[in-house]
Amino acid sequence: MLNQKLKNLYEKAIEIESHSNSPRIISLHSRGKFCQVGLGTYYPESTKYMFVSLNPGGEYYLSEKQNAIKSAIEHQDFKNYLQYTFRYALNLKKIISAFATNKKISFDDVSLKFGTTDLSFFHSRTSSELKESFFIELKESLPIFLEEISIPNLESIIFSGVPFEHFFFNLYKTGSSIKEYSNQNSLQDWVISFKTTLINEREYHCVFITHLSATRGLKDESLISIGNKLSKLF
Repeated sequence: MLNQKLKNLYEKAIEIESHSNSPRIISLHSRGKFCQVGLGTYYPESTKYMFVSLNPGGEYYLSEKQNAIKSAIEHQDFKNYLQYTFRYALNLKKIISAFATNKKISFDDVSLKFGTTDLSFFHSRTSSELKESFFIELKESLPIFLEEISIPNLESIIFSGVPFEHFFFNLYKTGSSIKEYSNQNSLQDWVISFKTTLINEREYHCVFITHLSATRGLKDESLISIGNKLSKLF
């Protein structure tokens, strides 16, 4: 069944990609290729906590312009996303499982309160190799990201591996107060949190955690610790 709101978001993202000023995307277009765009997965009516990472990962280059209807129909819901076996999805599942256990709520019920998206909807294998393209793609993705975090019940945004400068330069509403700041700092399971207002004029509980797709990997006990810490924050 076609989700009209999701289709509209894909249409906007596809249109932004087609007019991108990113050197990487311009180079692709010059070769007759397109960069596949990927949106977040969450429940618009129940998601309260959104994980955000730097980029979707994986290089998906297309030989023709992406089809918004097809993309919307094939889009995975968050429950199915958690069944994937790549590192980020596996780590999300472990954190949410610990969160559910600590809250004494079933995993399925807790999962309806979570979702995930990316600062950039442009697919790319790594952010570090994109150089100036990455920052351009971040700026171009911002309108879509703001729509995704503007769902009615979203209270908290959990940034995984997102440096403070990306947050403060692109999302923080200048002059907004930083409230309820806390820093629980360990080697792998550090959690920094505060409440503030973003440029879409909404206040969120913003949380920064270690990079969930880190190539060196995270120990299960660290992921469980993060889940436990989040359960006490929310």
